[in-house]
Amino acid sequence: MKDGGPAPLVQRGSDVPGSPLVSTCILVLSDPTLALGCLDSLAAAGRSDETETIVVANGMSESARRVLEERNDIVLVRSDTNLGFAGGNNLAGEIARGRYLLFVNDDSTVTADCMTQLLATAERDQGIGAVGCRILSADGSLQEAGSALWSDGWAEHVGVGLPAGTRRYSFVRDVDYVSANGLMVTRSAWSAVGGFDERYFPAYYEDVDLCMALRKHGFRVVYEPRARLYHLESQSTTSRYHNFLMTRNRNRFVDKWKVELAALGDRPERIDASAIERSIHRARGSPPRLLMVMDGEVNGARAFLWGAVEALAAVGWAMTVASPAAGDEPDFRPDRSTRADRMADVGVDVRADVDEVLATAGTDWDAAVMATTTRWRRPPIIRADGTEVPIVRLSPEEGDAGVRSAVSTIAGTARHTPPSSPTAVNTGNLRG
Repeated sequence: MKDGGPAPLVQRGSDVPGSPLVSTCILVLSDPTLALGCLDSLAAAGRSDETETIVVANGMSESARRVLEERNDIVLVRSDTNLGFAGGNNLAGEIARGRYLLFVNDDSTVTADCMTQLLATAERDQGIGAVGCRILSADGSLQEAGSALWSDGWAEHVGVGLPAGTRRYSFVRDVDYVSANGLMVTRSAWSAVGGFDERYFPAYYEDVDLCMALRKHGFRVVYEPRARLYHLESQSTTSRYHNFLMTRNRNRFVDKWKVELAALGDRPERIDASAIERSIHRARGSPPRLLMVMDGEVNGARAFLWGAVEALAAVGWAMTVASPAAGDEPDFRPDRSTRADRMADVGVDVRADVDEVLATAGTDWDAAVMATTTRWRRPPIIRADGTEVPIVRLSPEEGDAGVRSAVSTIAGTARHTPPSSPTAVNTGNLRG
């Protein structure tokens, strides 16, 4: 709350730590029932010795607030008036003492290692200002894997509606924005931009605005797939009022950021999977794209090939791997020890089906690598400009020399290469 008015009443629970690392901020408007489930999920996730939970009773009645007053594990902030989403969270941010601020909706529940995963990514790079969750619906289907933005201010969640258990979008990447539900912001970044812009009262587009401000100040905004949160999508407004607020606030957003938005490109007539893929690639900085296809005949060399993928991604290629065995790979672990974790960390998009890749990611590859013991049996990959994507053969049986030869060929045939020379890949240190 940035301007004057009566000071809020703050009730600090006896179980709240004195020097928290993370301050989780939750707004509650009226019914605290959903918030109790959210608070219980945070308590079950552990880390209680280094986190504080700040609950803003944002215009709640005294009777509705009573159940929150009975909790000893929260900092309860009482505001007599509804400050809106931005104002309420700004108030929480003023009271928070943590080095990181985590914003969570009261109709959400976090998984056990959600906060740990957000922290691990935030602490990997001092340039990261905000990290967002993989948001799931109650049935496990995907609700958001980061979000895309276009020059007219139109925003779209990535992956919305994909079925429960999907591994799509399971890699760390820079994004246009992430929703402020499961959004962790560093204190330094938060202070630099001054928190949420309260002109979007009562709600909508504050998170888009915050992420735009963070990026303008030089901070990265990143999506972390291993931090998972379930969101019930409760409806607090009528559809008509919701649409009004979205349209009004989008117009305000565009008016404020029209110069920066111009660089994002026009919204396509049809926002399909291919349009989303293009926006994802642009948000990553449009690095050169490399497709690697591993077929079922290279099982003996698969570990070596994955090492080559990791090394290529580390020097700046936007790597996509299509492998029928991808679904059999071990999934993420809390200690980030699996191959899937290593691929996620360096931004590798792993798919099971090359046809799906070509259908959704398009054909605008800088080069393709066929990691197989057989020939490429498919038609040429033709880019939108009519040119053919060069296909480089990587023979697993040739080992280190084969990888070096393939990398050299890629560097010589691709339209674009990363700023760091791909010929500098140290294949002697490849891990499986």
